[in-house]
Amino acid sequence: RRRLSVRAKAGDVSADDLAERCRDGVTSLQAAMDDLSASITRQSGIDCDVLKCVALTFDDGPSAVNDVKLRDELEKLKVKATFFMIGRNITSSTSGNISRDTKLGNIDGNHSWDHPQLSTLSRSAIGSELSRTDAAITAAGGSRSGLLRPPYGAWNDDVREVAAQ
Repeated sequence: RRRLSVRAKAGDVSADDLAERCRDGVTSLQAAMDDLSASITRQSGIDCDVLKCVALTFDDGPSAVNDVKLRDELEKLKVKATFFMIGRNITSSTSGNISRDTKLGNIDGNHSWDHPQLSTLSRSAIGSELSRTDAAITAAGGSRSGLLRPPYGAWNDDVREVAAQ
């Protein structure tokens, strides 16, 4: 059996070691998702292992035009959703969407201040992106959900660690 090596920042890593690290990461992610699922079941009384569940999520809000129509339809259908907000989009003309979410039982999550690829930023810049957005959501009548959807799905250890603080 031939051993492959991949050049990494910290030196050589064998393909077997890399595969093991990937398996460990998937296992850790699955455990976290299982914990999240159990928490949702406890809080909502809805068990997605028994019922067919769909989560509606929307990125890049709030929008002064489209969000009102969307929330009207969701309210009419008695459907809840999660909205991931870009902080700089929270203005006097859009903040009503956030206070409405709180009243309707929707969740507002963090999608950064101005939609950069967080994994390319310093820890302090990541912190600024997240804290400014959390503050804007709270100031608009929302509550800090603890949910983060990084733009472009770009995660790394720095993003995870800063978000966990």
